[in-house]
Amino acid sequence: MALPLEAEMKDRSKFGRILCVTMIFIVAMYGGFGAMGYFAFGQNTQDIITANMGDGLLSTVVQLGLCINLFFTFSLMMNPVYEVFERRFWGGRLLVFGGEQHLLLTGLRFACTLSFSNFQG
Repeated sequence: MALPLEAEMKDRSKFGRILCVTMIFIVAMYGGFGAMGYFAFGQNTQDIITANMGDGLLSTVVQLGLCINLFFTFSLMMNPVYEVFERRFWGGRLLVFGGEQHLLLTGLRFACTLSFSNFQG
């Protein structure tokens, strides 16, 4: 997301500083979240934080919500990649019909993910 954000800034010379401060803030938030998980569950903390919640309706709802969030935000996260790709290979202009293409690619990725969902063999 950094490339389109820099292009939209009024004063691009401040981008590096703003990016650095933002990344430090995000790392601190992730670190704090990880520390709270460790303090809550101790040495039995599992890698996937929702696995610490145990079995039950709440755990299932949280995991389902995370999956739905990932599915619907993936295209948003990939948008800068698509923009750079389209500008590079289509003469500096964005494709008008890109929405359907992005939806098709997201659906294809979803189908591939489902086919490889059993990673433990």
